[in-house]
Amino acid sequence: MTSHDRPLQGELLDWRRTISAEASTAWLLAEGLVSSLLQLGWTPGGGEVRAPGLLDLVSELAFLAAASTDALEKAVDEAWATQDEHGSDLAGLLAEAEALLGGPLDVAKEARLAIVAGVTVRRAGQAALGATSCLPGSAELIRLERACVELLAFGSNGSHTVPLHRDGLRLYSLDSADLICELAGIGARLLCDWGGAVIFGTADGRSLELRARGDRLVASPSWADGEERSWDSPVRLAVVARELNDVLNQELGATCARDLSVIVSP
Repeated sequence: MTSHDRPLQGELLDWRRTISAEASTAWLLAEGLVSSLLQLGWTPGGGEVRAPGLLDLVSELAFLAAASTDALEKAVDEAWATQDEHGSDLAGLLAEAEALLGGPLDVAKEARLAIVAGVTVRRAGQAALGATSCLPGSAELIRLERACVELLAFGSNGSHTVPLHRDGLRLYSLDSADLICELAGIGARLLCDWGGAVIFGTADGRSLELRARGDRLVASPSWADGEERSWDSPVRLAVVARELNDVLNQELGATCARDLSVIVSP
């Protein structure tokens, strides 16, 4: 490597750090959520307190972290392998490196990995909030919930949470116990956003909308004789989730994710 190559090396390293760090950091943070929940007594796949989808999300993040790192390392290796060993003008070196990285195409491909990792780790934070909402209170629980709320801002330019409607919603629940914790996590996410709504629908066209209005949750049914429900601050999410589960079960016949379609709106 010559002195002419050093600026190029710095540029490539910056690309690598920026792109791969998002996925790798997201994976480590999600692993930390799982470890903290286990210490609080959470048992994956059993008990009353669930975090449906959390382990799947952690596995997805591990894959994204490995994929982004491997792809970028290969791109950097290829860039260096084709450089003139005597160096050349910096503009030419940068242009060649950009061509090897695919310019907008491959760089955008790797950037998309980081974006997906951000969505996935925020979903993990939401799932963990569903579990913590159904656990007995403690100092450790409060600390974990604060960490989960911080995760909802992962990938944003500031400290504001990324709204649920930007990430979309994927349901994981396999039974009513799962669904209760999943509903608690969704309610927590909406409250952190101070707005937004999720509409749970079924094949017969009926639906139930859960909306945050500031620090208040409101559930509005679509059927004529349905009763609107609201929960004022401080919202006890475990209570809200159980009541919503009863409505979804008794009125719509829904007991898990496969029984429901969802629409997320601002």
